[in-house]
Order: sequence, then structure tokens, then C-alpha cells
Amino acid sequence: MRNASPDALRSDIRPALVAHLGAAEFENVFRVDFQDLDPFDAAEPSRAALVRLDSGKLIVVEYGLSTSTLTVSVPEDADVNETVCDLLQETGIDTDTIDWLVDEILPEGPFLYDNNSPSTTMMELRRRTGQRRGARESDQRSASQQMPLTTSRKP
Repeated sequence: MRNASPDALRSDIRPALVAHLGAAEFENVFRVDFQDLDPFDAAEPSRAALVRLDSGKLIVVEYGLSTSTLTVSVPEDADVNETVCDLLQETGIDTDTIDWLVDEILPEGPFLYDNNSPSTTMMELRRRTGQRRGARESDQRSASQQMPLTTSRKP
């Protein structure tokens, strides 16, 4: 992965993926130079970069500094499925951090990912990128779903 020159992008872009990454994880995953966005161009203080993946595909990465929200956009003429899979394989971003995917990836349309009822699409993304369901998912289970601890003794 490396920075791409601004003239490499020849079409409009559209969002493809939204995820939440902590600042340290974001900096570790995206080792490219970012530019601060104009405060009037984003809803929060943000940084952005035009990135060329090792596969040659272009993406626009925007990171919200207040909410730790990662938004990845792809050129309109790009194959969204291939680009997102390439991104996940190259960066190792855990699919459990993904909150939204563009509807081309999802046969049923966009959604907010719910860890308590994983969609078949997320399982398919994990399969394609070689990821397994992570510990993060089990950590987010509600107390009612966790096995209760028993404190009583048999009489």
C-alpha cells in the first residue's frame, strides 16, 4: 500500500465500507501520509488519503479523529467486491469492526452489522479474506447471552 498521486483518480468516488478503528490500530494499518481535511468538508476533524493498494486498486481513506470512524470509498468504475476484499486481505482489518458495507456487496442491501446476528455476507467476507470470528465479537455479547456463574452448592 502506498499513497497515490491525485491525478490517478479519474472518476467520482462512492463509500464502500465504514468501520471503527482505534487511533493506534488505524496508524498501524494505514502506513501512508494523510492530509487534514478542511473543517467545512467533514462532519468532524478528519484526515484523508488517496491510497493505491498492492493489487493496484485505488481507495480513498477518510478517518474521523473524534469518532474513530474509518470510511473507505472506491472509484465508481471499480469493482467494489474485489476492492473491499483486497483491502481486507492487505490490511488485516477485522471484519468485526465493520459497521456498514455498500449494497453491491450485500444481496439484501446496506445494513448496520449486529454482532448478535451475523449476516451471511459478513461470514462470506471472512471466508474470502481468511478471517475467523474474533474475540471482539464474544466480548460484545450482552450479559443475558453469557453463561451465568453459579454460586449455589449441591445439598
